[in-house]
Amino acid sequence: MSVATLRIIRYTITLLFGVISTCAFSGLLRTKKNIIKVFGIFTFLGLLQGCIGLCVGFEPILIFYPLHTHLVLILILMAGFHIKVLNALSYVLISYMCCQIPAWISSLFSSDHGKWVYAEYIVYILIAAITLYFIIHYVSQPLYELINSSMQMTLIFMIVPLTYYLFD
Repeated sequence: MSVATLRIIRYTITLLFGVISTCAFSGLLRTKKNIIKVFGIFTFLGLLQGCIGLCVGFEPILIFYPLHTHLVLILILMAGFHIKVLNALSYVLISYMCCQIPAWISSLFSSDHGKWVYAEYIVYILIAAITLYFIIHYVSQPLYELINSSMQMTLIFMIVPLTYYLFD
């Protein structure tokens, strides 16, 4: 398997991780109907990014990720699921920060040559799966309840991810 193929797989896993974790935080994974919608969102965003990639290449996808993924996801949460703008923004920002966990850990295995070139991608995929499992089963429900309890909690949970997002 080529490094380019692994890069596309990692990118797809990142998109899937982001969509599922955002929707888990927003309480959308409770019904089968919503789970199907979540995979529809993933498919839509994947096709959108694929079209952008075919038109302008892979690097612009990474540069403009906040516009064609995060902003679109926030708009979908607001329009399609009637989630308040600050809550939708919170869910996306927290999910973005959670996406960094596999990135940080896999970067320990980063290499430009030799047999280690695949390790970073494989570790990323494994850590993403483990992290997503914990988010869905242990983190999403309490976080959903806290964010929806008051505007102050929403703002509190936005501060750190927003700061990280702006400076990343």
